[in-house]
Amino acid sequence: MRKTPQSVRTVDRLLVALPSQLTLTEELLRKASRIAGRLNLDWYCVYVQTPDERADRIDATVQRKLVDNIQKAQSMGAEVVKLEGTDVAATLIQFAVEHGVTLIVAGQSRRNWWQHVTRGSVVDKLVNNTMDIDVLVVSFNDQRANKSSRP
Repeated sequence: MRKTPQSVRTVDRLLVALPSQLTLTEELLRKASRIAGRLNLDWYCVYVQTPDERADRIDATVQRKLVDNIQKAQSMGAEVVKLEGTDVAATLIQFAVEHGVTLIVAGQSRRNWWQHVTRGSVVDKLVNNTMDIDVLVVSFNDQRANKSSRP
């Protein structure tokens, strides 16, 4: 009888980190939904609200876009979770560990909005996590970004 290696694991659940200001969030959600579908996974769409992003501190347009993105994620089959925290990456990692998430999907952005209280971006912190959670960073082609911003 052949033994299976103990270190081999499969992805149990997927988490997509929902940013509040990324212009290509819909594309990020579509990619996460396709990955979850292909791997037959349950998936979470998690938004971490920082103190600077409280409803009384962000623009109404950003709030509407966030609500739209949450509704899109739900329509694509994600379980949407809104958390509060001062360290976005740490909050996402903690949620992932508590909910059996082994793959995080995050969008790469040229904006500095994901810069946080400490040095480095949220994506950098996610990629360098020590909890044995894989991270897929979705890049966005500039040509697609330009096409999506045209009327």
